[in-house]
Amino acid sequence: MKELEQRLQLAINKVDKLKALHQQRMMAARHRERVKARKERDRHIYKLGGMVEKMGLDQLPDDTFLGSLALINRNILKAEYFNRLTEDGQQFLDIGKKLSRPDLQKLIPVGLKVVSAETAQQEPMSSGGEA
Repeated sequence: MKELEQRLQLAINKVDKLKALHQQRMMAARHRERVKARKERDRHIYKLGGMVEKMGLDQLPDDTFLGSLALINRNILKAEYFNRLTEDGQQFLDIGKKLSRPDLQKLIPVGLKVVSAETAQQEPMSSGGEA
């Protein structure tokens, strides 16, 4: 009887070890999947950053850049807008070279808005105290 209990205990221990080994393998597989997904995401983000730099938009202030992305997001489901962006983007991918960076020095802050230097020269700013 005692021998039977020992064999049973050995079998239980073996099953427990196999369960633990299986769980370790499953955790390792999930970890590999997460690492692979993170690497793919990092590559995609790096690629997007490269496109931003290629278009010369990396010099824009953060709020202006995010505003332009918001504008795209609001209009992307419009077929005409989507097709135009796709055609323009394809042209730039085909060219394979960087665009010149926008010259932000040509922008002049006016209150909370920014105007181009040409607009500022054409329309002089009015002060609030003059009648």
